Amino acid sequence: MFNVANVVRLFNELEKEKYPDCKEDKPSPQDHAAADQLISVLQLLTTSSEMIDGDITLDIDEYDDTDKSYTIESDDTKETYIVGNRSYSYQTMHEIVQFSNTHQFSSVKRRYRLIKDKKHLRRIKKYVRQQGTRQQKLERVDQSVLNEFNEARIKGIPIHDQDLKRLAIRRASEMNLMNFVASSFWLLNFKRRHNIISRKVTKFVTKNYVDDREQVIKEEKVFLKKAEETIPKFKATHVLNAD
Repeated sequence: MFNVANVVRLFNELEKEKYPDCKEDKPSPQDHAAADQLISVLQLLTTSSEMIDGDITLDIDEYDDTDKSYTIESDDTKETYIVGNRSYSYQTMHEIVQFSNTHQFSSVKRRYRLIKDKKHLRRIKKYVRQQGTRQQKLERVDQSVLNEFNEARIKGIPIHDQDLKRLAIRRASEMNLMNFVASSFWLLNFKRRHNIISRKVTKFVTKNYVDDREQVIKEEKVFLKKAEETIPKFKATHVLNAD
């Protein structure tokens, strides 16, 4: 515990150093109000068990001018697809389709020897077409999450990495975007695309505040666990979002 007299003396020294031209005169009502507030802070510090609370929140980096031309990638971008007992990456299938659009099938067979017949090629085109639809849904998820992030930021509501993941998973579910898990890879690219950074917010709190917050967090985890078990039992149209 600190010594109040020492704090007042040090405060007085800092005040003279910070405001050397400020001279004493008759206290105004505003001076009395400010003094009352300062003494209230001192009382809080001396009667509570103080702690420092740190929280990692997200914000926009206003000063970063690096290139943000990242593509919106799915969690499964690195996965391969099995077509006709052959394994292909999405990039390879996309190249095959692009080439087939401007060349005869005989040329496609010579360039891509794994393709034996037109049926095989049609299946590859179908995969690429389906992935294109998925890409559009990913872009809608991306924009929706960004809109909610910006709205929370304007309102001064702290938002964290897990909040972005939950928002993305919820939007993907609403759009029937299958196998989307909002991985760390997706989150990293989302933050890079939109110039979002993590900031550590440090503030002074009392022990009672910390105890209450820990209880709230514990209850939140219980609620989220129950929600995750219950929501899948209902249709999306029957679930009310009350954020």
